[in-house]
Amino acid sequence: MEMQQLHAFSLLAQYENMSTVAQILNTSQPQISKLIASLEAELGVRLFDRVGRGLRISEHGQLFCQYAEEALASMQSAKMAMKNLRNSLLGTVRIGTFAFAPILNPCLLAYTKKEPNVNFCYIQRSLSSLKRDIDILLTSSENGYYTAENHFPVYCNLFEEEYYMILSPKFRDYPEGKTSIDLHETKYFPFIVMGQSHPYKTPTYEMLQAFSNLIGFTPRVAYEVNEFVFKVLLVSEGAGIAFLPKVCLPAAKTIAPDLRILSIERYATTRSVVLARQRRREMSPAANDFWDFAIEYFHQPADVLP
Repeated sequence: MEMQQLHAFSLLAQYENMSTVAQILNTSQPQISKLIASLEAELGVRLFDRVGRGLRISEHGQLFCQYAEEALASMQSAKMAMKNLRNSLLGTVRIGTFAFAPILNPCLLAYTKKEPNVNFCYIQRSLSSLKRDIDILLTSSENGYYTAENHFPVYCNLFEEEYYMILSPKFRDYPEGKTSIDLHETKYFPFIVMGQSHPYKTPTYEMLQAFSNLIGFTPRVAYEVNEFVFKVLLVSEGAGIAFLPKVCLPAAKTIAPDLRILSIERYATTRSVVLARQRRREMSPAANDFWDFAIEYFHQPADVLP
């Protein structure tokens, strides 16, 4: 059964006139007659009865007409869908995350409005294994050093951000007007940190070591965790204090609304959030397109390492 047969049958069921249908389809009456005869032979029933010199659709034809029209409508919908997809991208963009993944969420949502048929996959593993499986890397650089250029040579600094101290009133109930903290106040405070092997770890150990040289003591690490939510919950329960970069603060406040957020006095605690990629020839069209969109979204030019 062919669409040409169904189309001719549907028109003939409507007009019940061979000449009219032949004109509409820009063909001959014998060709229309041949299409209907072959369709009737395939179905094993008569679809039209002759009445004088004219035609009238039979009971079998009336029943079959419902299915024919559904098939034609379905095919038309399929053609429209393919037409809409003709200039759209398909595929999956694979993103490795060594920074807080929700950083990209607003960008991803904006891109999905532009290319709704592109999917995204976040992957979190060691850098050496990620190279085989991802197109784009979300990471950070500390003190101006980007360390993944051997695997992902094209990179862009998306934005700079500061670290903040978070704590709960259950741990220390500071006055509402207090907005910053001197690290000397933390001499006996227990710190909660991401474990050193965790991909999302902030550079807490490096920061603590640097601070120890400046303030004359080494802050005490009381808890190592491997999950962001667990870290925030421990802080919320009053188990200790923690550093968080600015981009993580809204998520932390969602988990624990009573958190206090304090800037750190007198010490520089900043990082760059970096988006990096493989060379274009190693990436899919969807990944290349998303990269260009993301760079424009964050309003930064890309830097290419030599």
